Amino acid sequence: EMIEKAFQRAACFIKSGEIVVRDGEVVSNGHKKTVWVNVNMPENPQVMRDITQSFKKDYTVQLENYSVKDYLAPHPFVINVDVEA
Repeated sequence: EMIEKAFQRAACFIKSGEIVVRDGEVVSNGHKKTVWVNVNMPENPQVMRDITQSFKKDYTVQLENYSVKDYLAPHPFVINVDVEA
């Protein structure tokens, strides 16, 4: 609530070089990004087995359907992380 009130009083708010609030009114949603982490590491068969069993037991969605499709995450901002086992 405090944040909303602060933006209502803002003369100007700039995000990533674009004006998003002018005279208390939102004039743009700004440049949205979908931030996600791409972890590169060797697959651990035991961990995958445990995750697969957990999905079968605890979730109504299948593991194969759990990943987010690229078209549902526009404007990706990928953070690549390399991990050694």
